[in-house]
Amino acid sequence: MRAREAHVLQPELDFIPSLIPAELSIPPVFMNIPKMLVPMKLRDMALAVVSKKRRGVAWYKVSQKQADKYGFYVYSSHMVWKDQPFFRKALQRVKNIRGIPDPRAFVLQSCLRSIERIDGDVAECGVRQGRSTIFMLMSDLRPRHYHLFDSFAGLSEPTAEDRKPNGRTPWKSGDLSTDEKIARENISDFSNTTFHVGWIPDTFSSVSDRHFALVHI
Repeated sequence: MRAREAHVLQPELDFIPSLIPAELSIPPVFMNIPKMLVPMKLRDMALAVVSKKRRGVAWYKVSQKQADKYGFYVYSSHMVWKDQPFFRKALQRVKNIRGIPDPRAFVLQSCLRSIERIDGDVAECGVRQGRSTIFMLMSDLRPRHYHLFDSFAGLSEPTAEDRKPNGRTPWKSGDLSTDEKIARENISDFSNTTFHVGWIPDTFSSVSDRHFALVHI
């Protein structure tokens, strides 16, 4: 899928009362859409004045409502992405599971949600305890199967190519190992998953006949 570039939309602000700070501006969320007025409800407009945090929430709501009309997703690192329902729900589920950090998890969810119209399975190469897997499973907008690849033995022995100029290696054999049972238990509520236990890519032949919409490495 080809990413759509975001373009800054500079709306007319004459209709906004003078109590709105002049430096307040609409975030760059409109993609390939001709310039247009962005209506703002009085409630959201008032919230935008209360505080910096509430201002971000208000702008996000306004932007998302406009983007929804054209089938776009709104994301920006300075916006309130942690307030997204699909993220909060998954975060609550994985709060005691080790794995990828929250910002990366949200980006992963956003990638997955953007391929709603693309057919195919999802593969994850490196499951660990299943944190990132759960983030994906709980944000997918369509039913699809997940193929989970991991040896659960940790990283393999570093080779000569992996060594730094000083002779050191960034990891050792067995780093990031985890109990396969823990991963399976964490994902046990989801029936649309298949574990492929073994070294990557030795186990890839088991899915050679499958079509993939997203592969998380």
